[in-house]
Amino acid sequence: MNSPACLHAWVTERRGGRPVLACQLCDRVMSERECREIVAARSGGVCEICGERPVQSMHHRLTRKFGPWSPANIVALCGDGVAGCHGRVTNTRTQYYDDGWLIHSWDLRTPDEIPFLHWQWGAVCLDNAGDYHQRKDAA
Repeated sequence: MNSPACLHAWVTERRGGRPVLACQLCDRVMSERECREIVAARSGGVCEICGERPVQSMHHRLTRKFGPWSPANIVALCGDGVAGCHGRVTNTRTQYYDDGWLIHSWDLRTPDEIPFLHWQWGAVCLDNAGDYHQRKDAA
């Protein structure tokens, strides 16, 4: 049952062979459009890696094949898959896993558990409500 008053307890599930973000309470699936709107609001229109240029694209930290359209998995970046921060992350993969800009497909943690190096806030975790939080293992 889809309730407009639902507080949404989001979990990643596989449906139809692809990962989706679904609510455990009302069974609603977050749409790509809804995810993009949440991430755009979180970023304030500025690249979440460099903080210097406007957002031009959305980047999957965990590739589309393995990760859903979820605010914890998506970051707003300048450039595209060739230029700007999006191009840098996409084309120079090896150095960006430690910064949380990319997530290995075999990592058993969920995107909200993997810190992301933000230009202003440092290492933060992203949640599916569109907020930044301090790393869970930080003192």
